[in-house]
Amino acid sequence: MKTFLPAILLLAFAVPAGAEPEAKPAAEPENVDAARMNAASTVKNLKQLYLSLIDFDTDYGAFPNDETAQDVTDATGTTLTFKGGSSNAYLRQLLAMGVKTEKIFQIGGAKAPDDDFKDDSKALAKGECGIAYVTGLTTSNDPSIPLAFAPLVPGKLEFDPGPLGGKAVILRIDGSLKIETITAKGEVVTADGKSILDPAQPYWNGKKPKVALPE
Repeated sequence: MKTFLPAILLLAFAVPAGAEPEAKPAAEPENVDAARMNAASTVKNLKQLYLSLIDFDTDYGAFPNDETAQDVTDATGTTLTFKGGSSNAYLRQLLAMGVKTEKIFQIGGAKAPDDDFKDDSKALAKGECGIAYVTGLTTSNDPSIPLAFAPLVPGKLEFDPGPLGGKAVILRIDGSLKIETITAKGEVVTADGKSILDPAQPYWNGKKPKVALPE
């Protein structure tokens, strides 16, 4: 049985005849079909994550941050804690708020979370979140700002070409999702050649984005 993929994914992996890439992409993996399916599952998970983030912003006036951590504790009586500065720690606030699964924090091809989040040792434990998250944002910020993205090289603010076949998935504040090519330097760049995380991008207003990395 043939597997049919969404057009956005097929386009993301296609290279038009005679076209020259604006930036040298990272090498493609041997199993392109698996990479496409991993990208599809990552898009699906980030869509679900976005809905949870919007609900959170509605309730707390911002996406999960250091200030909302105490508000979540007070409102829910949770025993979970949110310290550490990783995306795991920040996004754990969504579990306390009522999100019922850890699977939306997964990137395609990664080990599936176990959906056991009764305490800090289990809730989005190391390896159960593959998403980088930009802190300090709300729905009132520039809608084009990248809010969450994957995959990154573990421990580095550098895109990893391995899991999704040289591609990255970028979620922006307006809810738009786009599959982008990762350059040989481990970046995702815009048409002007700047990294999406470059403070020179208009939406950062000259300030370095505060990116929480996954554990």
